[in-house]
Amino acid sequence: MQINNKSFNTNVETLKKLTEDTKNETDRTISGYLSMLYGFFDKKKRTW
Repeated sequence: MQINNKSFNTNVETLKKLTEDTKNETDRTISGYLSMLYGFFDKKKRTW
């Protein structure tokens, strides 16, 4: 099987970039949820 190396490498680079972007997006989302949760519990603690 012959693989066109240039396009293969380009695809790998694109995939890497997409993965990186997705990871950053996920990190932001997770930290957003965490700070929301933290704020929620913080408020609850104060009302007790």
